[in-house]
Amino acid sequence: MANALYDPVKGYYSRTPQIGRKGDFFTAVSVGSSFGQIIAYQVVEAWYALDNPEPFHLIEQGAHDGSLAKDIMEELKLLEPDCFHAVQMILIEPLDSLRKLQSEKLRELSVPLQYFKSWDEVPANSLHGFFYSNELVDSFPVDLVTFQNGKWFEKRVAIDPTSTGWMLHLEEIKKDDPLQGFLERIPSIEGYTTEIHRQIEPWMTSVLQGLKAGVILIVDYGYPESQYYMKERTCGTLQTYRLHEKSDDPLVDVGEQDITAHVNFTMLYQSALHQGANLIGCTDQGR
Repeated sequence: MANALYDPVKGYYSRTPQIGRKGDFFTAVSVGSSFGQIIAYQVVEAWYALDNPEPFHLIEQGAHDGSLAKDIMEELKLLEPDCFHAVQMILIEPLDSLRKLQSEKLRELSVPLQYFKSWDEVPANSLHGFFYSNELVDSFPVDLVTFQNGKWFEKRVAIDPTSTGWMLHLEEIKKDDPLQGFLERIPSIEGYTTEIHRQIEPWMTSVLQGLKAGVILIVDYGYPESQYYMKERTCGTLQTYRLHEKSDDPLVDVGEQDITAHVNFTMLYQSALHQGANLIGCTDQGR
């Protein structure tokens, strides 16, 4: 999943997929600037709560072509000019093709802009501000697991000996496997298949290590764990999207389709709480 989405040459996101009616999917950003304008109010509120720091770091990861950052900054300029002039934009972006689009989109605003390829490059406790992401965490690679014949297996990718393609290969999860600690949360029902989001906790740790003080806003599709691992949700949430058509086979058209899994929100905020953060709240996007 990591290679299919993020390989710098053949990965899905390195090709800068189109968003909107002619693309593979819609986002709140692709249908207008309202979403960014609303977030600008949250940014100003955070700036006040942090005692008007300067510079004020506005940090985004997964910014795609920079449209959301541009919408936020344009509204910020009208809403609170002092906050706008205090902003230093930080973008976490590993792909050169997207960096070029983002810098072009933001150039006319004349906002100081700094790039990091990953959170590993960000000095500890160096950022003071507001971090946000939109539909980022649902594209984190996941582990796919299934319960069969009284045992848990991981679905892993293997070469299909009968063709030139790939196949999903079942490998039993041993007692010393790190996945074992997650399986206790999942119903042991014959045929039950779901995802485990092991990347969430180390990612959240990296975000919080980079922040000296600040607010985090994560917008995504997902469920609390009690709903994510409901007995009725026997097939998990892993989906692929191409030209607005949904499928569930991640091994078809690899690098040419989006692969996504809903977010385990409980794991997300528990990871933050374990690092000493405070939970402001959870709500749906309509509110």
